Amino acid sequence: MSDSGQQGPWQFTIWGCRGSIPVSSPTSAGFGGATTCLELDLPTARLIIDAGSGILDLGRARGVDRKPTLMLFSHLHWDHVVGLPFYSPLYVPGWDLDVRGVPRSGRSVYDTVTELNRPPLFPISLRESVRASVTQTDLETDGELLFHGAKVEWLEVAHPGGCSAFAITVDGRRIVFSGDVELDKTNRAAFIAFCKDAELLICDAQYSAAEYPNHVGWGHSTNRQAAQLAADAGVSRLVLTHHDPGHDDAAVRAMVADAATCFASVEGARDGLVVASSRR
Repeated sequence: MSDSGQQGPWQFTIWGCRGSIPVSSPTSAGFGGATTCLELDLPTARLIIDAGSGILDLGRARGVDRKPTLMLFSHLHWDHVVGLPFYSPLYVPGWDLDVRGVPRSGRSVYDTVTELNRPPLFPISLRESVRASVTQTDLETDGELLFHGAKVEWLEVAHPGGCSAFAITVDGRRIVFSGDVELDKTNRAAFIAFCKDAELLICDAQYSAAEYPNHVGWGHSTNRQAAQLAADAGVSRLVLTHHDPGHDDAAVRAMVADAATCFASVEGARDGLVVASSRR
């Protein structure tokens, strides 16, 4: 993995922020209905976190520019992998894709995803159809790496089957993403230290405080829990993500307003939101 220092402008974009399943409705169009996918676009490379249905719009927006790409998987639940077969660069000969993630249930991430995407669950065999040059590497549960000048760290958090939270530091600016985490079941001291003084925290807030008691153990947090974490970690800005498929735009706005009572600099993630960028 390249550790060459990156130079020039970069941009971090949320391409999907819905949890559990994609949704399509006029009442959810404001925040969007695509499932989890995030991108750090560097001058000479691209870093992608998760391949939910939002990766389709990422592929459309960037085209096939042949930038070497690191694709990190937080975990392998459907909503985080469903978009991979529809990412157009996969079918371009000569494009380099490096897939990495913590093995889940004893299986490497790319092996698992390609196993899912074959008959009878998918009309073609993804592994046989891919024309790009794909390598895969298993990650330890916690660790760090350098990628074209960006420092990437990851930490295991509480979610059924396991899940990685990621922190990216580029040009001295730190972005933390934990799209699936049950904060009440995560080592709080370790996670606060992981998020400490980040410029941006993108955090799971699928449930309201009233909804959470019926979903304990499902692997997700509330808007208030995310806000309290942001306050305790001293982050500058909080973005609530993994919106419940049953929550329309009005419900998400209400959850943001509720979270703002304990952390003022908060907003809801939306598809296509540029959450951090350098001078361009």
